[in-house]
Amino acid sequence: MFVELWSLILTAYGLFWSLLPCSPPEVLSVHDVNTQQYVGTWYFITAAGSRVSDISQFTSMDSTVFNLQETRENGTLLLTGAIRIGDSCLSRMWIYHLDANKDYLDLEGHPDRRTSLWSGKWLNCPTCVLLLEKDLGHINDNMSRVMLYARNGSLSASVVNDFRSKMSCLGVTEFYSLPQEREYCQHNGTASA
Repeated sequence: MFVELWSLILTAYGLFWSLLPCSPPEVLSVHDVNTQQYVGTWYFITAAGSRVSDISQFTSMDSTVFNLQETRENGTLLLTGAIRIGDSCLSRMWIYHLDANKDYLDLEGHPDRRTSLWSGKWLNCPTCVLLLEKDLGHINDNMSRVMLYARNGSLSASVVNDFRSKMSCLGVTEFYSLPQEREYCQHNGTASA
């Protein structure tokens, strides 16, 4: 009797998971995130989107390195990027605000953009983080993309392949991995805000 009951439970469990084959990512709540854990250097590895237009701005990039820092203003993060495009280096800066009443980051200057954090544990990569960016309303035709960042610029191909596989399972069809064929651009010091 016990064996039959156990067999029935395992069959039901298997049927349940066969209906939900994709494991969802672990969404990190901006309310509880320890920002100190994410401060420092990050390398942009790959991006995924439902449409080519969601990731097209990255296709001219060879490599990108970022520095995330907290500012003197509580709940504000400054992200500076050194972007390699051909033989040139481009410096960019983004300011994110953490609001206790929201479960996403606000990107200054983009009121319709929602930036959510996903844990790298989804890819068995504790030194990774994923950002889901969505533009709501009329901006950028409802753009939605996920970007994978790592603490090391030479992330293993197996993690990138796992990212592609899991994103494909979630219905995402477009991908771009930065070639990283040229030397990384250097930061011009620490920006301030």
